[in-house]
Amino acid sequence: MKVTNNIKEIVKKQIVNFTCNGKCSDCGECCSDLLPINDDEIRKIKQYIKKHNIKECNHIPAVVKNPLDLTCPFRDNKNKKCLIYEVRPEICRSFICSKTMPEIEETKRLINSTRQVVSMRNIFFNGEPLEDILYKIQIQMQGRIK
Repeated sequence: MKVTNNIKEIVKKQIVNFTCNGKCSDCGECCSDLLPINDDEIRKIKQYIKKHNIKECNHIPAVVKNPLDLTCPFRDNKNKKCLIYEVRPEICRSFICSKTMPEIEETKRLINSTRQVVSMRNIFFNGEPLEDILYKIQIQMQGRIK
């Protein structure tokens, strides 16, 4: 699906600097549900969430119909922290939004060459499949363009 591939490219390219004096502000803006991870990272995270009884964080009120929560399900907004920080994926370990665009592009190139973009919510909490999420994004984008 060409539109779905275009959306994946948009997600990969979207970078905004939210740092404070070049240091992470813990704002959570980079904590996305759609992340490039590999099988080893998935295995480690599954073990960690089972061992620590970690539950999914939802960022949209339950009263919203057909919610599309694109924030990482491990992002605890109340406490401004990552619930899987010790085993977070490589993209989360290496990313800081104050890097220069060439540095960001090189990091993304290296990470994307060995990983596949997945929905964290789908992989770890049986959420919607990635294709369904991307379809909803497409529909929302079309509604804004009209």
